[in-house]
Amino acid sequence: MFLLLCLYMQQTYFLMKNRIVLFIAGCCALLLSSCLGSDDTQYEWSKDCQILSFSLSNDSIPGLKDVVFTIDQVDGKIFNIDSMPYGTKLDEKVICTVKLASTVYTCQVMQEAISDTLSYWNLEDSLDFSKPVKFVNTLWDGKTTKTYIAQVNIHQVVPDSMVWGVYKEGITDGAVKEEKVVVFGEGSGESYYMYTQPVNVNEGYRLYRSAVTDGKNWTELSVSGLPAGEVRLSQITAYEDAFYAVTTKGFLYSSADGQTWSLVENAPVIKAILGAIDVDDDFTAAGKQPSALSAVIDKNGTLVYGYMNEAKEWNEGTLLNEGFPLTGFGNLSYNSMFRARLLVVAGRDKDNKLTNTAWATDDGKVWAKLT
Repeated sequence: MFLLLCLYMQQTYFLMKNRIVLFIAGCCALLLSSCLGSDDTQYEWSKDCQILSFSLSNDSIPGLKDVVFTIDQVDGKIFNIDSMPYGTKLDEKVICTVKLASTVYTCQVMQEAISDTLSYWNLEDSLDFSKPVKFVNTLWDGKTTKTYIAQVNIHQVVPDSMVWGVYKEGITDGAVKEEKVVVFGEGSGESYYMYTQPVNVNEGYRLYRSAVTDGKNWTELSVSGLPAGEVRLSQITAYEDAFYAVTTKGFLYSSADGQTWSLVENAPVIKAILGAIDVDDDFTAAGKQPSALSAVIDKNGTLVYGYMNEAKEWNEGTLLNEGFPLTGFGNLSYNSMFRARLLVVAGRDKDNKLTNTAWATDDGKVWAKLT
């Protein structure tokens, strides 16, 4: 009897143990199944194939390693905004260091200077940047690409300087003592008129014309009506629809075509023609400012400012300022702050002294020294 009881208790123990094991196994299976995702989930790979950083270096090229390059990701351009100094030579290969996006698989390089292409650039080989270099990045998919054009900007002239070069030679015949170029005409008929005074005054004045759109082909024209050796060529000015010139004796001459000149009657004694105050049509239409031919007038031995308006009427201004130039000056007509202005710089005053000043006016009556 006791033996049977022991057997029964042992069987019950094993049955309870198996049930607990089965219960735990079922819970684990349930948890594992809930953590598994769907086999239909889509994964999108990054399409980034950009160049993230760019620099160049070469011990033989001073300053190259310090050049900061801008990467324009929109237009695919790599360049240095601050150009390298004038005279910098990129006549040898330089070390190019770039950082690519992690998804870029290959980088192809095309060097224009040596007509060479590196299909699989190893990011280490030196490159020739004497001309623009093209970079083509390709992703792992073999389809997505991005192209960059990299170039090194170098100043082509010395900064803050004016560089002149010969545009046309042999325009005039013989040596020239004095000359003046005037722009006259409108639209397609706008031309350069160049007046010259040969060293031999007895040869008279000469005139050459070229279209503003050309400047290389000049045609010699005849000139008549001007007194030989007396005209201040440097002060010939175009105003409205005519040319104006003054002589050393104070006489004023005008011409409608630049060739045939005649004395202007009833004009005051002109000591100097300073230039024209050219006003845009929209200014005059609004009645804001009239145009004028500015000059210095000799009024019975007293020098005053004067001007001629569109109606060819002369008016007087204030007394001439001390140190104001009468000869050898440069002038410029320009618009500033919705006003047309005339600027006169340097030259010699009434006592023939050199000046180092600038003067400006917007009406021809009053001039102000610029400081």
